[in-house]
Amino acid sequence: MGETTPTMTIPPTATIIETRRTISAYDLSAADNPGAVISHPLLKGTNYDEWAIGIKTALCSRKKFGFLDGSIPRPSDDSSDLEDWWTINALLVSWLKMSIDPVLRSNISHRDVAQDLWENLKKRFSETNGPRIQQLKTELACCKQRGLAIEAYFGKLNKIWDSLAAYRPLCSCTCGKCVCDVGAKQELDREEDKVHQFLYGLDDTLFRTVRSSLVSRQPIQPLEEVYNIVRQEEDMRRQGQSDDQQEITAFAAQTRFPRRDEKDKGVLCKHCNRGGHPSESCYALIGYPEWWGERPRSRSMQTRGRGSSSTTGATGRGRGTPSFANAVRVNASPTPERANHVITDQDRDGVTGLSDEQWRALVALLNGGKNTTTETLTGMNSLPYWILDTGASHHITGNFAMLTNVRDMAPVIVILADGHEKISVKEGTVHLGSGLILQSVFYVEGFQSDLISLGQLMDENRCVVQMADHFLVVQDRTLRMVIGAGKREGGTFLFHGVETVAAVTTRTAYDLWHNRMDHPAPKIVGLLPAISFSISSEISNKACDVCLRAKQTRACFPTSLNKTTSIFQLVHCDLWGPYRTSSHSGARYFLTIVDDFSRAVWLYLLVDKTEAPIQLKNFINLVERQFEKQVKTIRSDNGTEFICLSEYFQGKGIVHETSCVGTPQQNGRVERKHRHILNVARALRFTANLPIEFWGECIITAGYLINRTPNQLLQGSTPYERLHNSAPPYDHLRVFGSLCYAHNQGHKGDKFAPRGKRCIFVGYPHGKKGWRLYDLEKKAFFVSRDVVFCETEFPFLTRTKQRNEEDDDFVGSNLSTPIFSPIIIEEPIVGPISSGPVMAQTETPPSDPDTSPSPSPPPTPPSPTHTTSPPVSHTTVDPPDENLDDSDDVGTSTVIPENPPEILGRGHRRKQAPVTLRNFVTNAVNVALLPGGGTSATSLYPISSYITSSRFAPRHQAYQVAVIKMVEPKSYRYAVTDSNWRIAMGSEIKALELNQTWDLVDLPPGKKALGCKWVYKIKHKSDGSIERYKARLVVLGNHQKEGENYDETFAPVAKMDTVRLFLGVAAAKGWDVQQMDVHNAFLHGDLNEEVYMKLPPGFKTADPTKVCKLRKSLYGLKQAPRCWFAKLSTALKEYGFKQSLSDYSLFTYERRSVKVNLLVYVDDLIISSNTAKSMKFFKAYLSSCFHMKDLGQLKYFLGIEVARNSTGFYLCQRKYTLDIINEVGLLDAKPSTFPLEQNHKLALSTSPILSDPERYRRLIGRLIYLAVTRPELSYSVHIMAQFMQVPRQAHWDAALRIVRYLKHNPGQGILLKSCSDLKIRGWCDSDYAGCPLSRKSLTGYFVQFGDSPIAWKTKKQKTVSRSSAEAEYRAMAHLTSQLIWMKRILITLGVPHPEPMSLYCDSKAAIHIATNRVFHERTKHIEVDCHFVRDELLKGTLQATHVSTHLQLADILTKALGRREFVEFLGKLGIMDLHTPT
Repeated sequence: MGETTPTMTIPPTATIIETRRTISAYDLSAADNPGAVISHPLLKGTNYDEWAIGIKTALCSRKKFGFLDGSIPRPSDDSSDLEDWWTINALLVSWLKMSIDPVLRSNISHRDVAQDLWENLKKRFSETNGPRIQQLKTELACCKQRGLAIEAYFGKLNKIWDSLAAYRPLCSCTCGKCVCDVGAKQELDREEDKVHQFLYGLDDTLFRTVRSSLVSRQPIQPLEEVYNIVRQEEDMRRQGQSDDQQEITAFAAQTRFPRRDEKDKGVLCKHCNRGGHPSESCYALIGYPEWWGERPRSRSMQTRGRGSSSTTGATGRGRGTPSFANAVRVNASPTPERANHVITDQDRDGVTGLSDEQWRALVALLNGGKNTTTETLTGMNSLPYWILDTGASHHITGNFAMLTNVRDMAPVIVILADGHEKISVKEGTVHLGSGLILQSVFYVEGFQSDLISLGQLMDENRCVVQMADHFLVVQDRTLRMVIGAGKREGGTFLFHGVETVAAVTTRTAYDLWHNRMDHPAPKIVGLLPAISFSISSEISNKACDVCLRAKQTRACFPTSLNKTTSIFQLVHCDLWGPYRTSSHSGARYFLTIVDDFSRAVWLYLLVDKTEAPIQLKNFINLVERQFEKQVKTIRSDNGTEFICLSEYFQGKGIVHETSCVGTPQQNGRVERKHRHILNVARALRFTANLPIEFWGECIITAGYLINRTPNQLLQGSTPYERLHNSAPPYDHLRVFGSLCYAHNQGHKGDKFAPRGKRCIFVGYPHGKKGWRLYDLEKKAFFVSRDVVFCETEFPFLTRTKQRNEEDDDFVGSNLSTPIFSPIIIEEPIVGPISSGPVMAQTETPPSDPDTSPSPSPPPTPPSPTHTTSPPVSHTTVDPPDENLDDSDDVGTSTVIPENPPEILGRGHRRKQAPVTLRNFVTNAVNVALLPGGGTSATSLYPISSYITSSRFAPRHQAYQVAVIKMVEPKSYRYAVTDSNWRIAMGSEIKALELNQTWDLVDLPPGKKALGCKWVYKIKHKSDGSIERYKARLVVLGNHQKEGENYDETFAPVAKMDTVRLFLGVAAAKGWDVQQMDVHNAFLHGDLNEEVYMKLPPGFKTADPTKVCKLRKSLYGLKQAPRCWFAKLSTALKEYGFKQSLSDYSLFTYERRSVKVNLLVYVDDLIISSNTAKSMKFFKAYLSSCFHMKDLGQLKYFLGIEVARNSTGFYLCQRKYTLDIINEVGLLDAKPSTFPLEQNHKLALSTSPILSDPERYRRLIGRLIYLAVTRPELSYSVHIMAQFMQVPRQAHWDAALRIVRYLKHNPGQGILLKSCSDLKIRGWCDSDYAGCPLSRKSLTGYFVQFGDSPIAWKTKKQKTVSRSSAEAEYRAMAHLTSQLIWMKRILITLGVPHPEPMSLYCDSKAAIHIATNRVFHERTKHIEVDCHFVRDELLKGTLQATHVSTHLQLADILTKALGRREFVEFLGKLGIMDLHTPT
């Protein structure tokens, strides 16, 4: 067979098509694991928008976002994709959780479906569109460059633009028929807006030219091109600044040596192995610049000598440190200033008041050392130089290392001399030596010098500065000691050392300095810097006649030795109180009994001091029955509560020993025990942060623990062991005030009721085996043995809003300080005595260092634990010895030399003041109203003895001083002399003209132009600094006629009851309260009526006959408040606020968990909110609607001073009270302890009618407003207001007594407590037929919110009551109306009150009438409107409770009380005086 040759068939040409693989949403890659974090940043709650965009981008890149938005639905149960769908869902759930912050992740509930988890996170953390868009617009409007780099500034804008775009996407067609391409046009508009927003936020001083060029171009260039042009301009300016050499620099904006670009800060040079520059710009390769000077030129990283620098380019130390303060380069042209002027004696005429020694030391200091200018230019100086700058408003430094006590502050914009702006967010303290301290130094990062503001330096250190042409001297304001100096170098003054100047004197003679310093002790003289030798014993023992006569003290008491041999052989007892706040049991005193042998202590809480004898008898019976002992001796002071038991002691055979009058040291054992008890009680309270009402429990527990604490005086044993002859058990002791859970026995068989209730441990009950607890829910005490303790948790410590001490406005209550001290002893002053020397026991009152010593100090207030000592006789010595010094020792005796013999004859008779003036000090010149001043040098009752600010924080003290020392002018005549007020009036007129408030026209015939005046007000910030001088143009609207100049009126004035309740709720909730002020508030309202006004005072036109035709409303017009309030309420309602129907000036906003409350008083606004963020947004919204001023934290509102700390708000009218006292002229008068005499007959007075009744009416009018924070004045002011029509001399005298009472406690006010049960309680009382003329009764009611006083009133009833029960019933009706209204306000503020409000009345007959629905003879004549009390009782709105008369809080509002009863009621009402000296 032949071989067959194979043939190959070639197929036709084939086309190869590559098919791209489609990615499915169910596909997974190797990197898709459940533990991966697919996006940053993590969700932290506030960054939801940024987090959601990142998650969406990451999932869209994997085609898996459809599982979250629902576009990939769950397959059916029979689908093969169902298992894959659940797998992807589990993976997405894991990814979402991994992208949440771990702290927040634990609070997120689990979801199996990723879409459900996505929606849950969106609902929880995403903000609503409206507020968020408004916030973004506010941020966009406030976004400015302010010294930032262009790249950083552009990045901030891009972030805001992206967020806005997410909330407001571009419009797109949904029908598919549009061809106009609306989205593209809208995108072009947005692009143009972005260009304008970017350009107009640039720094005006640097980019004004390039901005004008870019804005003028048509069409507007794209945003990216505009950004590139501006960035190039920034690079050119930076390069130009590096090349141009400054000739002379100013220290407000220093020029340093040229630096490389900041972007190379982390670059490492490969040539020299140093950081901060790349290899191509290394000076070792391209050559060193001219300014490099004598620095080493061949250093590397390996040579770590004294001048080496780190890899990060940080400034080194030692010789290699570049100059960073005085970088001055002087050009070749001659200047009148020498580089280093030598100070000689010829320069001494530039300053005054320096001694020869001071001048020589100053010259040596300023001329000593090297030329600092030369050191600076050569880089040899390593210390910072402080530059004394008269143009700087604050101290500024860029060196963070020199600051101490560094603290954060609100951002402050620092404007430099070249127009740049820096932001400072930190401040600290710099010590320039022992004599000079810079308290508030702003830290500005990157600032190249250290500036001292001369103005701030003098304010902080109370110093003066003398400035000459080549140097300046800083001296102490009082002693004129040199404490600092500065030398002019290179055109500026550099500060020089302090410590060298402080000791410039070489006088060391002991006698000289002993006399100069007003006779201090030898040891004190030896501490003076001027004394260079040691004080020898010869000098120490040297007798000084002046010292012996001026500072002779009483002999020391010998140490008391324990001479008792058995228990109860000697018992000490004393009474403490009254305290300003009643305990839970109503006690305000406690009785202390101490056994001398065992040192055991027994404590009894007392409601009134009259209970002390009863408890003392019970104690004696206890000793006899339980210990089978007899009390042999009782030692006490001379208090009436002990003296009244003299017969009882005699019957028992007990020796009663009393201390000498004015000698409490003889009863010192129990006095020291008081201090011990109070120390332990304070520690117990502070540990658990308990409210002050728990002080009684703290006292009792302190005594219990003291008896079980080992005592060194007892050789390590305890008082309990000495008393019972056995060691005390300790296994039952627990931490006082800690959290515990007690068994709930009141579940009443409910199987699902809680079996335990939260309580706090408050002590050990007597006679029971258990613990005394306080139920946090029911607010009640009980005893239980079934308790579980959590001794490391304290509910009140975690519940109370923690505030730093520097943020508190006043210090918390002090248990050791009873209320209303000092007590004034109203005794006549004994005149001059000439029969031998007199021993006068006196006490030097606290005084200001600048106040000259008073030759006759005021009487000593008696101790609260002792009875009143006999009257102190004051002897007048005329003239006083000028060399005598007031002693600072308390309780010392001063020997007054014998008076010269009386000279008889005509003209030599001693003259005494009239008896009618015994309560006044005549010829007294009032200097100021500040504490420590304002009274004459001879005043027996200086105002500084009755007011102090020591309990308040320094920041709040500064605010109080700023408020009280600034005087506001009353007329244009005085204001025009001050440039500040002239500027304020000019600004006001300018604002009026810009707002087109009026037109200058001729006055039409028949029309009358209203007058106008200026009203001046100084607005302060919360730190006490002056915010602005406010001049307000007010129209004299009292001449307007209804129907002609106005139709309707309305004043947006909040009721004072609403203000107090508003603050009470904020205190209880812990909300922030801030204040805002409206610029030209009434200009926002349009005026429809035709009103003409005369030209403002001080402003004229060419034609004097012109008048102003008003187009806008002005202050003073009767319709002005209505116009302004209409615009304000409209703006608030648009934001989402609701107007209260109970008080139209109250607005509330509530959305989700955000709550904002607003209270309007004309143009002053008070805002409270539960979150700082919502407060910030709302304030920004108000500022966008009106011209607002943010005054910060609420401090001063309508004459009311507001202070706040963790215990609540303290409201007082200290400045207003001092103004009243000063206006009447009673700053030096003797104060009164209660305002009105009992059983007065003022209504029946027949004394002469006052010739000038206006001053009486003005005084009573001011007292009426003072009662806003002084409930105890309600009755007194009500009585005095009845005689304003025809006042008589007796009425004027009674009004002056009220003013003298105000001097006794000018800073008294009310405390709105933060620990409140949020319940309203009302107290009502009446004075039957109290008016002797009309026989009408008086109604008085008092309302509390928790334990805080909120509302009070005294009012005469309209009709005559036929019985006291009827009068009380009418008082109940008045109070019921008030309670219902206040409950509505409370509900408006977001505080529910489901329980019945308590109404306390001391008349059982009135309560019976209110609860009895049957009308009878005693009530048929009473008006029907009074009987609505019954309906409210039936509804459960009220709950009437009977209370005894002596516990009726409203009793002080219906009658005049004596001193003892009046003081007791003050404590019950919750009135405090944090300004009283201790």
